[in-house]
Amino acid sequence: MSFLMHVRVLFLLLLTSLSFPALADPVSGLTCGIYKEPRSQIRVLNHELLQQSFPTETVLHYYRLEGSKLKRISLEQLVDATMEVSADGKTITDSMFKLNYVLKEEQPCLTNLPQPKTEIGKTCWNDLRACKKMLYEIDTAQFKQLCEDHIDSACGTWKTLSAREKSGQSPLASVTGIPAAPVQDYTDTMAALCRSGVSANLCTEAAKAQWLSGQYLAARDLLQVACAAPINDGSSCQKVANLASLTEQDIVSPASGIPVGSFALRETGDPDITIAEDGMVNMRGIAPVKAQEEKGIIRIGHNKGGAFAFRRAGSDKLIGLDFWNQLTVYHLRRDAQ
Repeated sequence: MSFLMHVRVLFLLLLTSLSFPALADPVSGLTCGIYKEPRSQIRVLNHELLQQSFPTETVLHYYRLEGSKLKRISLEQLVDATMEVSADGKTITDSMFKLNYVLKEEQPCLTNLPQPKTEIGKTCWNDLRACKKMLYEIDTAQFKQLCEDHIDSACGTWKTLSAREKSGQSPLASVTGIPAAPVQDYTDTMAALCRSGVSANLCTEAAKAQWLSGQYLAARDLLQVACAAPINDGSSCQKVANLASLTEQDIVSPASGIPVGSFALRETGDPDITIAEDGMVNMRGIAPVKAQEEKGIIRIGHNKGGAFAFRRAGSDKLIGLDFWNQLTVYHLRRDAQ
């Protein structure tokens, strides 16, 4: 081969090596960290999980990159969505809602996320879209397996089915507004999942199960785990702070009758519930109404189809029992007396 032929071959090889990246997908992966737009943010946790946060909610998504398309599906409801990713991977665009998320802070990728162990769990993680269809065909035991494999959407269904099989009833709130306590297997399993996982949402559901079973301090402990979880939005930390003063003595020694005074979610907060000596209640969002007490449960009627329900803890706290006030304790405002 002549010298000029050698030069020509080397030139072609060099040209090919320089051109090859342009033929590949424009995005090789998202950077772990925080992508922001003015009203919300996306936190990329690793190569398959991201968290989208708005002022009122935070949703965990499983995602895959297909060229410049970001295909994602929520683990809570298995809802599909597609977004666009820029060629450099630094901008994520939600065309439907006209939102542009720009990478503002790089973070280490999470590596301690639990992996599915059951066959049905592995199948779902490999194809969550197919998993959504499968949920119409599986039984209670398989829903439990999916829940244990951190498919969050399966946990609620398992709770409902297991309660129905045990008592023939749904764990949803009754006409009094107080949800039924879930079966013990659900309560125990969710607590174990909370402590072995990384999701604050799952820990909050575990805490609710303890709360409905009357285990208020155990619920607070699980909220503390949620507060420290790598995947959280900070709301569980606020709940822990509100429950900090609750003691075992408060729980085992409740005062009787309808209390009098102003109660707030935090001792230094603005009053949320004010009860007069005649039992009339002023509460945010409802017209004045008279409180009723029966078998240690204080009920405050409202226009939401039932009543707010509380039990006393000691002489200066009200534990929320109803659907709207789970995981909350109202404290008597001493400075409002």
